[in-house]
Amino acid sequence: MYDPASAIKGKQAVFEAHPENTAVKALADLATDAKFDRAELTLTVGSREHRRRGESSPAGWLQLP
Repeated sequence: MYDPASAIKGKQAVFEAHPENTAVKALADLATDAKFDRAELTLTVGSREHRRRGESSPAGWLQLP
């Protein structure tokens, strides 16, 4: 049975739990949020415009296996 509490939420928590993950390494500076749930890593990456303005608002989702 799936337990929703088993999900790892938040950029820092996910990155600490999966430091050797290729996507985590490659997108560490671009990610604004992260979640690891049911063996799926979800990273939120802001657009270039948001990054230029220094905003942390996610502009799109990038999901990597």
